[in-house]
Amino acid sequence: MASNAIAIFFGEKFLSRIPMQWVRRIACAMFMIFGILILIGYFMRAG
Repeated sequence: MASNAIAIFFGEKFLSRIPMQWVRRIACAMFMIFGILILIGYFMRAG
């Protein structure tokens, strides 16, 4: 949900200036970072 916040909160102001491909790349990077952080937290608690 946090990655979708870019499109929701900034809306047409920034999306008219920023290509949609960059918005998708940023969202993808945020999903990967969140996933890695979740895995790190899981393994630190399990270990």
